[in-house]
Amino acid sequence: MIEIMVITVRIIVKVIIVAIFAFVEIAIFANATVPWLEGREANKPKIRVEK
Repeated sequence: MIEIMVITVRIIVKVIIVAIFAFVEIAIFANATVPWLEGREANKPKIRVEK
């Protein structure tokens, strides 16, 4: 019985660690892409229509 609990706790800890690493990867990726996307919005060509 105790062995099953130990295995279950190990699995839960591993899942939590993997989830934390996945969250960190997503945060790094978002931190890298959001300013790039904002920069693209700012650099749109401005079209003037002169009459």
